[in-house]
Amino acid sequence: MKKRIVGYDAAKMIAMFFVVMLHYSFYTRYYSNGLAGTVITVMCTVCVPLFFAVNGALLLPRPLDVSKHYRKTLNIIIIVTVWKLIASLFFVLVDGSHPVICKNLLIFLMGGNFGEYSSGYFWFMNALISVYLIFPVVKMVFDAKSQAAINVLLVVLFGFTVGKDTLNLLLQMLGTIMHHDFVSILSPIGDYFVFGKYGYVLLYFLVGGLIGEYLAKRQEGRRWVCDLLALISSRGKIAAGIVICYAVTFLIQRYQHVVSGTSLTVDNGYWLLPTFIAVLLICIGKGCFFKSFRKILLSYRSEYFWCLYASYGWFDMSV
Repeated sequence: MKKRIVGYDAAKMIAMFFVVMLHYSFYTRYYSNGLAGTVITVMCTVCVPLFFAVNGALLLPRPLDVSKHYRKTLNIIIIVTVWKLIASLFFVLVDGSHPVICKNLLIFLMGGNFGEYSSGYFWFMNALISVYLIFPVVKMVFDAKSQAAINVLLVVLFGFTVGKDTLNLLLQMLGTIMHHDFVSILSPIGDYFVFGKYGYVLLYFLVGGLIGEYLAKRQEGRRWVCDLLALISSRGKIAAGIVICYAVTFLIQRYQHVVSGTSLTVDNGYWLLPTFIAVLLICIGKGCFFKSFRKILLSYRSEYFWCLYASYGWFDMSV
């Protein structure tokens, strides 16, 4: 039996719970738009990034069997396609509020929306499959003896995702103070980013892999990673860092609420710097303080975590 890192199972459980809570608040409006409801939903901003970071922590440090990997990827594609067919039948036969044609079904199966129905939650599986399709290339970069390739890749990914969107937010705040549009200055930058809208997913995946490698090898890992993570590998520092990140995220949400009327969410919350740091601290904390052992903590195979993520789609459609 393979050893399990229980901390990663716990991190995925947290992510599952936050995903369901976040979408429950969106579709039912159970929580108010006030401070209490906002605090609850702000806590959930780490949910999807945490999935990808843990996924990278589990996969990248392991040896890769390319043929086996693509067989598993094909199985995921088949299962997601079947799930989309089931969802489309529910839309048409149970809901029936919008007309659809065969073209809408084909677009849905290829990764788009199903006409006017709310089916955007499948974006997560699209992003996961996208990462898995290029995973062997990412693994080559990750395992390369020279660290130049992965360092450049990390800088590019961070600069065009977390860095750009955090800078956009700061420019927006500056524009609010000076009554001028500064955000448009960075608008053309996206044209230079080859990884498109899922670039931040790959960033979380890679950084999660570096954390997983560090936790597995400690001082045998990459020197700069070891030196950086060693500075924050105490419970007190990790807990304080997470609290600070959440506090900053809450203040960002309050600013967006005042300026744009944003409620129960944080615009671009998945890829702002406070969320990025919080996700890394959670991964480090869960990996450090829950040791590996053979006994399975949970009663289910948590590597199929995405099944729960997909299942909330039924709830979305029924409310």
